[in-house]
Amino acid sequence: MTKIIVKILIVLCLILFANAQQILRSHDPKGQNFLFSFGSCFSQKRLANQNRTSIFEKISEKKPDVFAWLGDFGYPRLFEAIIPAFEFTKNEKGYKMLQNNKVTQIVGIWDDHDYGKNDGDKNYKYKHEVRQIYLDYIEEPKDSIRRTQPGGIYTSYYLGNTKKVKLVLLDVRFSRDSFWFEHSDILGTDQWKWLENEFNDPNSHTIILASGCQILPDDRVIPEKWYPDSRNRLFDLIQKNKDHQRVILISGDIHLAEILVEPNSVSRFGYNIIEITSSGLTHHVMDYKVPQFIVDGFLPNTFNEKQHRLMDFNYALVDIKIDPQNKENTQLEFSIKDQNNISRLQVKIEPWKQEQKQLNLTSSKYTREDHRYKRWIIWTFKNYFVENRKIGITLTVIALVILILAYVICKKIYSFYQRRKTNQQKQKTN
Repeated sequence: MTKIIVKILIVLCLILFANAQQILRSHDPKGQNFLFSFGSCFSQKRLANQNRTSIFEKISEKKPDVFAWLGDFGYPRLFEAIIPAFEFTKNEKGYKMLQNNKVTQIVGIWDDHDYGKNDGDKNYKYKHEVRQIYLDYIEEPKDSIRRTQPGGIYTSYYLGNTKKVKLVLLDVRFSRDSFWFEHSDILGTDQWKWLENEFNDPNSHTIILASGCQILPDDRVIPEKWYPDSRNRLFDLIQKNKDHQRVILISGDIHLAEILVEPNSVSRFGYNIIEITSSGLTHHVMDYKVPQFIVDGFLPNTFNEKQHRLMDFNYALVDIKIDPQNKENTQLEFSIKDQNNISRLQVKIEPWKQEQKQLNLTSSKYTREDHRYKRWIIWTFKNYFVENRKIGITLTVIALVILILAYVICKKIYSFYQRRKTNQQKQKTN
């Protein structure tokens, strides 16, 4: 009997210890006010070319309780370059300020570049080695379950000791199917089981769900995105738990910042499903010197319009106010900051307030039910032949001229070889 009691006490102590490890404290003693920040995409090469310190100096000035990496801690091109790339980030002046300000706790999840392979998936041969290296550089404890658990480095934390708001970091690389599979999965069996348990948490009522790549958009040509089956499965999970868990999505990856909303989400889920993307700590899409109307052509307005996007250096700062007695008073104010700490995009979310109205971030009448190719074609036509019709028509004329010239040149080459072949046959006959 004594042995059984001792075993039960040991198990209870382990559970309590595990929970304590998963609480990210705030400098508010009650844990009701929490300052959370996140960002992604830090490149040694880009920062060196700009000859400046990183935006981390500005983040450190705000002294957030937590900074969360949402991918691309560095940009190594080969496995052998991972440690040097990570060393540069860890020792960069601005990031050192954040690490040493005695306030900010740093956590993180990887995306493709710090995973070790551009657009990498479960077939990356060095994923187990990189897991340990990455977790070392974000200073994950040596005995952390993230180092050995099946399915990846996913994890979760309570933001403040009220345990009412939870940060869930998803691993969208370690178990990700290759993109050409018909019913591709992005999380893997083990992570899906774990995520369902996270939703069943009796303590938290609000989840900030983080993914390295974007979750909502499905009609963009270039950036990676969630596979349709996985997104639908996540939506089903959100809908199933909508009466006791409210979800806010955050992401990185695409080298711009934006605020997006799922069309018709109020009617389906009872509240607006909002995604806030922050990407571009050292670089952004306009660095490539491409005219913005061309960039906009790849970003249909299904989920937002261009005034809700920022193509500049950026990070996200979230001011969280929690009322542990009444969840309806919980507020999360998201602000996308630029390199001068100026707020460029903002959205205030009160997840438990009764929402009767869909958040209006776009004039588009199209929803996810309309095929994504249809949405993209219509948007492309509108972008190039309505809003920027002079440029669009000019580019079309240039393209047609090039095609006509190519056709004429190919026809002349074909005629030349045909005549040559005919002459050769005549010579043989003679």
